[in-house]
Amino acid sequence: MKLELVVFLKQKVDCGHCVRFESKYYKPIDTDSNPTYFRKGTSALVIKAFDDEYYVSIENKIYGLEVIPDHKTASKNFDFPKDNPVKRKSYVPPMSHPWKHASFQAYLDKQTHRSNKTG
Repeated sequence: MKLELVVFLKQKVDCGHCVRFESKYYKPIDTDSNPTYFRKGTSALVIKAFDDEYYVSIENKIYGLEVIPDHKTASKNFDFPKDNPVKRKSYVPPMSHPWKHASFQAYLDKQTHRSNKTG
């Protein structure tokens, strides 16, 4: 029988004022069930109590955690969809390019050297 009373985990508040814990996102709420907001990167200590309630300690205060059912990484109101990016062709330097010319010349010398041996 596994007996686990409390789990503590250090986390950071993300840019959506949320804390991630056990693959879910939670928002901190105060005692009146109002959401509280903190800057991105604020240190937080997530607490999972023995009764499966979640709490967070931020700046020496305890807040409840409310699960966010559908957390999206982009906002449809503020993050506009990107237009289809133009596909760029990769640049292939011409044979007259100084770097390419030297290696091509070495290749040609090797080929003529081989043809002279076999002929």
